Amino acid sequence: MEAPSGLGGAVPVPASQAAKKEWRAIPEHSFRSNGSEEQEHVKLGQSAERTIHEVQVGTGSRVDYCAITIDADDAESNGDILQQKLQEIMRQREELQQMEIELQARAIARSEILEVQNSFEVQLKEHMNINADLKEQLHEREQSILELERKLEEKDRELRAMKIDTEAHRVARETILFKDEQLREAQSWVARVQEMDALQSSTNQSLQAELRERTEQFNQYWIGFQRQFVEMEHHHLQAIQQLQLELAEARKKNGNYEDGSRVSHENSTDSSSYNGNQINVIDGGKSNGHLGFASNGSVDGTSSHVLSSSSSSKIEHAPSVPVVP
Repeated sequence: MEAPSGLGGAVPVPASQAAKKEWRAIPEHSFRSNGSEEQEHVKLGQSAERTIHEVQVGTGSRVDYCAITIDADDAESNGDILQQKLQEIMRQREELQQMEIELQARAIARSEILEVQNSFEVQLKEHMNINADLKEQLHEREQSILELERKLEEKDRELRAMKIDTEAHRVARETILFKDEQLREAQSWVARVQEMDALQSSTNQSLQAELRERTEQFNQYWIGFQRQFVEMEHHHLQAIQQLQLELAEARKKNGNYEDGSRVSHENSTDSSSYNGNQINVIDGGKSNGHLGFASNGSVDGTSSHVLSSSSSSKIEHAPSVPVVP
């Protein structure tokens, strides 16, 4: 919107606005000449009359004119007042236009707000209904969840009971299997013991029979050994006598005192070896069952050879004696 350029300037008003009343100061002759824009600017010193018209601005509206006659002499004095009034009127008009725009905007905004509020209320009702449905569904779900939890607890209790029963059955089965294994081991052990008893009894019988046989054989061997010992003792006595005769003859031939002392020493050695052989024969017959006779007291090689040959000839006739454990 433009401000008026002069006293008789026209203020353009937009055509889109509603019909409003405006006060304009225009020359009278220019109004009669159909409102020519070129003759609006008239000097203030002219004696032309000026008229303020109330113009109805609008599309197709009726225009009413209210003529106010202004003297040309008072133009200069009243120009400032009119200008101020016009500016004030323009300011009021702008304020009114601004107010109108604000009111229109408020009306439009109010209508839109009402529409939005209505739609919001509708949506709120829908959401409330949906919320109520959801709450009901949630309550149903909670009830179903509680029911499922109760069923689950019951199933858990049943499962625990089944586990306890299964564990008890497993322990009982393992115990039965262990007892069966122990019973089989005991039966096998009893069978082995019975076999060992039978074997031991048969072994004892065979050992007793063999012991009886060995005892009889040992008794026979002992009798034979005693007989051989008597014969060997007799033979040793004869050999000793023979050796004594030979020693006497040797003494007579040599007449040496030292030889005599040596012979007496050999005789004592022969007697001691004879006693040792006798003791060995008796002990060997009891412990080992093998007898061996040897003469350690021979004076020369001839006598020892005769003694060993005679002893071996007599021992060959005696059977061997096995050692009885």
